[in-house]
Amino acid sequence: MTDDLIESILGIAPESPLGLLRRRRPEAPRHAEGAHRALLLPVDPAGLSPVERAAVALRVALREGDAGLAARFRTLLGGDARAIAAAEDLDGAGNAAGPRLAALLRHAELVATHPADCGQAEIDALRGLGLSPQAVVALTQLVSFVPYQVRLLAGLRAMQGGGGTVPPGPAPVAADRPFTLAEVGWQPRLPPVEEAGATPAQLAALEACPPGQRNSVYFRTLALDAGSLGERGALFTTVMYAPRGLPRAERELSTAVVSMVNGCVYCCAVHARRFVELTKQEAAMRRLFTDGLAAETDPRRRAIVDFSALLTAAPGAVSPAALAPLRAARLDDLELLDLIHCVAMFANANRLMQSLGDSILPE
Repeated sequence: MTDDLIESILGIAPESPLGLLRRRRPEAPRHAEGAHRALLLPVDPAGLSPVERAAVALRVALREGDAGLAARFRTLLGGDARAIAAAEDLDGAGNAAGPRLAALLRHAELVATHPADCGQAEIDALRGLGLSPQAVVALTQLVSFVPYQVRLLAGLRAMQGGGGTVPPGPAPVAADRPFTLAEVGWQPRLPPVEEAGATPAQLAALEACPPGQRNSVYFRTLALDAGSLGERGALFTTVMYAPRGLPRAERELSTAVVSMVNGCVYCCAVHARRFVELTKQEAAMRRLFTDGLAAETDPRRRAIVDFSALLTAAPGAVSPAALAPLRAARLDDLELLDLIHCVAMFANANRLMQSLGDSILPE
């Protein structure tokens, strides 16, 4: 693997304007690369082989439409023609490489495209294939991380002056979802790590997560695969809490919008509530819930909402023109980078949250 997969795919020279901009957020590329390595070539494979991991990643990259990323995953498969054929068979069952890989590819399709449809039965089916709880979490982390990479690539490509090869369509919002500002619970489909029985690696991984959430049942579930959580938790922390750049309230607005588009009730509630806490503008968030994403009228927020929805729903449609309203609203380059990071991060978080557990609505 390269020192920086994203920069290699896009041809970003370290001393170019975009390369220097990325180094103003050095933790983000470092932990994104770390997560990539931990998921594709982990120290502890947990019974999920490198071929299975690369084939699943290839399937998701192809489904998401990023040819450059897909080519890198195809390279990891080397000369395994059967695994490549199975991963590339987007319209078939993928049985050419055997029933286990076919089942993993079907699960990857579900998590990548319709995570809200993943339930306990799907988790039990993976366990029936012989996957341990650690392997189930590792697989889900991998399937959810490729959409992060796809959206990061799309946003950075637009900043380079490229992209926008796919015609944009309307951003789908899961209108039947009960989006709320109330506190929503979350019930995992696998037994989470308990502090008393946690390994040193699991405790260290939890330490990399946001301080106020380290003991949450969600992060303790992700800690079942400590290798991927350590890097992913640190990436989440820097994306949401790095100083300067995009104001915190606007990060929360963006991630609430992404969660609406992806239909993640839990994530939407958490980040919509934080937006309200920071801005004291509850009515503005409630209008998004009741009237849809077009309800926002403030020009700067309007630009953030529109871009967040577009990059979430149609990364292939993101072009330099999609950045123009953000620049007109006076977002500088660091703020643009932070916004792209936020949208990409919640392509990951929403899929993890919905496929590994159930949102519990208040009575």
